[in-house]
Amino acid sequence: MLLIVIDTESVDNCVTIPRISFNFLYKKQMELLKEMLEFGGVAFLISAILAPFIISVLYQGGIVVQHVLLRSKVNQEFVKLQKHKSGTPTMGGLIIVIPFVILSLLLFPSSPVRNVFLTGFSLFSLYGLADEMLVKFNLKNEEFRVLQETFLWRVGKLIVLIGIGIFVAILMNTQMGIGSVSILGLFEIPFEGLFLPIWGLFIAFGTYGAEITDGLDGLVTGLFLVAYAAYVLIVMFTGTLTVLPIIALLIGPMLVYLYFNITPARVFMGGVGAIPLGFGLMFLAILTDTIIPFLLITGVFWVELASSVTQMVSIKFFDRKIFKIAPIHHHFESLGWSEAKIVMRFWLVGTVLALVGLWVFVIING
Repeated sequence: MLLIVIDTESVDNCVTIPRISFNFLYKKQMELLKEMLEFGGVAFLISAILAPFIISVLYQGGIVVQHVLLRSKVNQEFVKLQKHKSGTPTMGGLIIVIPFVILSLLLFPSSPVRNVFLTGFSLFSLYGLADEMLVKFNLKNEEFRVLQETFLWRVGKLIVLIGIGIFVAILMNTQMGIGSVSILGLFEIPFEGLFLPIWGLFIAFGTYGAEITDGLDGLVTGLFLVAYAAYVLIVMFTGTLTVLPIIALLIGPMLVYLYFNITPARVFMGGVGAIPLGFGLMFLAILTDTIIPFLLITGVFWVELASSVTQMVSIKFFDRKIFKIAPIHHHFESLGWSEAKIVMRFWLVGTVLALVGLWVFVIING
């Protein structure tokens, strides 16, 4: 907390000049903030050193976007919008994931919070990596490419995510002692027993929503930075200060990645980065018991998810489209909006929602 004491001194004809002296209280919080900035700086530097090497390896390994026209009319429309991105490396989330995992293991002592976070983060990252590699090695398999666009394939991926989500929820309950989460202080949702599948589904939807938002240059990374910045404030006010360095180790590499992802992007994040970063926000929401503010702060992800699910269900059961292309950022793109215009406006919406989420957090805890 910053206490500002103002005194004045009269000078020439009663002209007063304010003199401000700063008395810093809560030295522990100041030390933690300093530590956070130092961790973030170290992670930024290491990520900046690794980024060109990682991008080069992805290029040489042929881990690049390759839009292929399928029989589906939906995909033909998508390819027309995105074909200029073919040949750009994907799996750029490794620029964030690799420094984060290494530094977390080296700099932080073992603890339930660190271990559970790292376990969940790594599992979701590996899921994203496996998914992208599966696509990479089946690019010439037309039957597989068609399968990718089916309702059944997407449901199958969701089931795997739910399984990982349930496993992480069990760890949060057994290793971290989280017994329940409060909703507006009105009722508690247990973090065990029959409620575990519900939490698994919630975590899976949240991570999937983050993944599908990664569709335009800079879009998801800017939204992540806004959301994690909001949670820096929430963490400081809820007293869960031990996770501040963890957030710092994510924000530093995200800034490096965004440099290479600004349009025209030199690399795309992919599920290997978007999915674990989405999980990270959900972990913070559960840890700080701020589910309602979290839903607002990450509101853009949930809208993207809703647009995609609505589109899939409508096509599957009613044989009609709600949006020109889903998720919704591609719908606006198909309407003629420029990529930069969509990204900037989604960033703006995300920032406003983050501020609303912080306001709700203050109201609930005030």
